[in-house]
Amino acid sequence: MIRLLKILLAFLMLTALVYGGSIAEDYEIILSNNGIVQGIVCTDQGDPLSEAKVIFYSDDFSILDSIVVDSDGKFTYQLESGQYYISAEADNYVKRFFPDQYMIASSSTVNVFPSQIINISFKLELGCLIYGEIITGVNQESNFLVSAIKIDFPNEGWQCDKYFPITNQGNYCLDGLLPGHYRVLVRARGYETVFYPDAEIFKEGEIIPVSIDNAVYGIDFNLERPGFGMLCGQVRDSNTGEPIRGAVVTAYQWPYIWGDPYRVSIVTDERGFYMFALTAGNYYIKAVLEDISQPGEFIYLYYDNHFDSKLADIINVEPQQLMPGIDFWVDRSLHYNLSISGTIVHRDNDFPMEGVKLTALDYDTGQPIAYSLSNRYGCFTIKNLVAGSYIIEISGNGIIPNFWPNVFSWQEAEVVTINSANIIIHNGGAITQDYGTPGFSISGIVSGSSGPLADVRVYATNIDNDLIAFEQTGIDGKYLITSGLHEGEYKVFADIYGYNGMYFPLPLFLDMVDDPDLFGIDFYLDSTITYIETEITLPEQCRLLGNYPNPFNSSTVIKYSADRSFKTEIDIYNICGQLVYSMPVNTSLGTNLIQWNGKSSEGNSVSSGVYFYRIKEFPETQKMLLLR
Repeated sequence: MIRLLKILLAFLMLTALVYGGSIAEDYEIILSNNGIVQGIVCTDQGDPLSEAKVIFYSDDFSILDSIVVDSDGKFTYQLESGQYYISAEADNYVKRFFPDQYMIASSSTVNVFPSQIINISFKLELGCLIYGEIITGVNQESNFLVSAIKIDFPNEGWQCDKYFPITNQGNYCLDGLLPGHYRVLVRARGYETVFYPDAEIFKEGEIIPVSIDNAVYGIDFNLERPGFGMLCGQVRDSNTGEPIRGAVVTAYQWPYIWGDPYRVSIVTDERGFYMFALTAGNYYIKAVLEDISQPGEFIYLYYDNHFDSKLADIINVEPQQLMPGIDFWVDRSLHYNLSISGTIVHRDNDFPMEGVKLTALDYDTGQPIAYSLSNRYGCFTIKNLVAGSYIIEISGNGIIPNFWPNVFSWQEAEVVTINSANIIIHNGGAITQDYGTPGFSISGIVSGSSGPLADVRVYATNIDNDLIAFEQTGIDGKYLITSGLHEGEYKVFADIYGYNGMYFPLPLFLDMVDDPDLFGIDFYLDSTITYIETEITLPEQCRLLGNYPNPFNSSTVIKYSADRSFKTEIDIYNICGQLVYSMPVNTSLGTNLIQWNGKSSEGNSVSSGVYFYRIKEFPETQKMLLLR
């Protein structure tokens, strides 16, 4: 009713206005601090789209309101002065954000000023279609959220979501899709989340190509109710150990938290304790508490020790099981909600680059804390950072990974330290992958003290033309570079966080006739300990410091500190308490790193699940999650 009154008031005022100009003086007092946004929504052929919907967002992307256009595709809406994002959508047409963008992150805000009329328009094109059936066998209606996520460029990450009320079984239709390649999933409260055709995690879902000429049929789902499990933990101050009462803890299954049917929240009690009963499945857990160093601001903390929702760890809740110890430790003496911003350009021509991923890694651990994608001007802002020291990783589709400002080795990267204020950095360059000449290859194995090393970055630089080819090692430590190679002389470099990067000691020559394939280009990397302070603070006791990444699907690095040098052993157990892996380790004074490649002591790959690790002389045990 209030919205209708606003629209009626705006219509009455517009009868006395000059289109596109200032609001007449008689209405300035009525409008006070408000302005008017008006326009038209039409097809890309210029035909009005009646019943299209126009949506208004705040500058933090939250939806404020929406209106339906009239039969001529026109709309008028009154807004307080400020900055807003605006989009338009209609059945069977692709949603657009002003000005003419598919994704809100690439769009621009509309600046609304007092006593002004702002004219904007939208042209929408027909989209693609995906049809399917949802079968539950349950004679009770539920709202099922079906989502299609674009996985290719351009507009990677673009998403279409629609709810469908279904009892027992029923059909759905996702319309208005951009042409491209998608993964599709369905979810509803009380049911398992399924990625088509029958996968539990995103990357295992089948890739579905869609085009404007052919609708895709038969993307069907059979859903089950997996039952409930329990999850609990505490929120505490890491400085004092005191419990934090009144923190809001939220469990959810999808990064777009407010659209997630599984989302549930609870407030911690006087012990800092919380507990959930959740539909079995994979969850993200978030804690929100007041930032005592900045009154009125809040700290957003994601399990395990992440400040960015996109990097939060996944917790697997099993049916009829209790998952304890999902704790949050927060240092309330530090400054939070800080940012690092800058502009990324192409290394060779200084042109701004869009869609490059800039990730802030904790300099002490190599753990990713937050990331940002550059916009069409090459600008980025990495938000949700806590005071500390970071290195910036540059990556993305078609981008050869390197570190800010333009180096391959993490040890040579610029260290960015922030304390209480946001920082702007300069002179960053990205490198695009060259396709090269077909028929060439360079291959080998990268190992460390604990065996083959996964996820090592291997670079091959052509000395003649400075073109770079790139590949990463697999779980077996092997790599095979086939893209980006030309004839000529090469130097090859291998690098991974926690180890000393290494150049292959000899120059390599690729020749189409004599040497098109180079085998046995192997590396052995030594682990290293890094400190950012000139004064080294030695640990007062032996402590496990967690592992990264967690969850992981190939290998993980376990970090721990020791107050002396000694020989010991690390043991890894499955959730049933059975020993699956054991290895002797030489522990040094200070910080130590151990890599585990997800294999048993016999060399067999272990299955997905929760694992626990301990070092014999240490009083504690920690857990990690392996996802194949």
